[in-house]
Amino acid sequence: MPFDRILVEMVLKTLWDNGLLLRFSYYRVLSDVSMQKLAVGEQEIVWSKQNEKGANYADAFAKNTSVIFAKRNTA
Repeated sequence: MPFDRILVEMVLKTLWDNGLLLRFSYYRVLSDVSMQKLAVGEQEIVWSKQNEKGANYADAFAKNTSVIFAKRNTA
């Protein structure tokens, strides 16, 4: 397994004003080019900032980044 070919599929599942949810699927590419699903996972990412007291708070996702994700999600 240390030298297996692994394919990782990343999909934008949800886009919010202050973050996003990514879904991952992991596959082993077999010698006949078929794939064997190994695992799935999700990661929730929140865009945050710190106020003057050092406390974190959710903030609006960078506008350019949101537009890029929105365009890619509809393509």
